[in-house]
Amino acid sequence: MINLLKPAYAVVCNKALDPTCAATDPYVRTNSFIQLIITLLLIFIVIFFVYHFIMGAFRYITSEGDAKKVEQASDDILHSVVGVAIAFSVFAFLKLIGAVFQIPGLETLTLTWPTL
Repeated sequence: MINLLKPAYAVVCNKALDPTCAATDPYVRTNSFIQLIITLLLIFIVIFFVYHFIMGAFRYITSEGDAKKVEQASDDILHSVVGVAIAFSVFAFLKLIGAVFQIPGLETLTLTWPTL
């Protein structure tokens, strides 16, 4: 097959969104974007966990001894804890896969939690 056109690689660097944007390597930008998406998903999962844990605890307190309500509230609490455990297990698994197979984006995967 004859290649008439050479592939063009471009790095989009928007200084308005990221003032420190000076990356010329597209892999660096892609890895930071993937890391941002994973961090945002984990933050969303933690917020979801806290909401469901608090609502399950509230339902447990207000169940007034009704066995069905107590069981439902206990299930809500258990499911929220299992869900957040699965989410962080997936993060650990991705990091392990990155370390074993030396995938650059996953090998250096870190969590950066927002601060005030």
